[in-house]
Amino acid sequence: GRMGSEIDDFSRRVGRMGSEIDRLVQGDEKERSKEVQAGWQIFGGIIKKTITPALTFAAERNDWARRQIQAKREDEAIKRLEEEYVLVSVPQDGNSFYTAISVCYRFQTALKEAPYPTVYSEILKNFSKLPPAKTLQGHGLEMRKKAISSLTDYPTLYSRDIVSTIRESLTRKNPTENDKRLINSFEVLYGTADPEEICHYRASDRALEVFVGLHSMPGVGADVPIIKALAGKLTAKIQIYGSDPTVPEGTRLLLEYNDTYYATSGDSPLCLAKNEAMSQFTALLPRKPPRFLAYRFK
Repeated sequence: GRMGSEIDDFSRRVGRMGSEIDRLVQGDEKERSKEVQAGWQIFGGIIKKTITPALTFAAERNDWARRQIQAKREDEAIKRLEEEYVLVSVPQDGNSFYTAISVCYRFQTALKEAPYPTVYSEILKNFSKLPPAKTLQGHGLEMRKKAISSLTDYPTLYSRDIVSTIRESLTRKNPTENDKRLINSFEVLYGTADPEEICHYRASDRALEVFVGLHSMPGVGADVPIIKALAGKLTAKIQIYGSDPTVPEGTRLLLEYNDTYYATSGDSPLCLAKNEAMSQFTALLPRKPPRFLAYRFK
């Protein structure tokens, strides 16, 4: 932008100089000396060979750069989603409470609660204890490695030590302020903060894992009521739209997520993976599930 302004300013000055030379050239015969004519020819040649192409190139370059920046943003966002999906899709051990903690920590931002410093430091300390990706090979395994290295600022709760820490927070006789926040999180998400009760939601276990895979970005809007639906606590309206004009005979699930929204489209590997997971996830919902799911960035 600054470069464009400078070029515009320079071109205006060049224009004024050209006008001045024109005035001299078109003036009295006596003023129109050979030196002035020669000077104007040289100057005109310089403009034709350098300034005009530079201005044209700058305008084209500016437009190209804008498109590149936008494409890069979208690529990075999709890449991050793919990496997180692989990371959270590592099979868990079937313990609903364990899965619930993962979900609860991920959606803390949605509940507008401060992180718990002790738990957070424990996560970072135990981050190397993530389970081996036995089911992942080749590209998937590489993606998982990259995901682990790139997500240290946004950890996932896999460590058994963390589960114990949070179980302790939920059952402490004299709860601290952080304990109370954590208890409130579980009550909002599951309708209960009792670890034993949470373990009874085994029917939703797979769906919760799928859900974390689909919605593994920090900060959530309409996702919280969907978790509640999975936990058998359908207290908020879930909007599933029919007839998406961009996909023939498709249906659409639209979740507002800041200025990002999820909608039907595409047949990329990312989209197909989400479609498969979404079909399992929506099996628990009381309405007709969408046929497609992809991420689209404004």
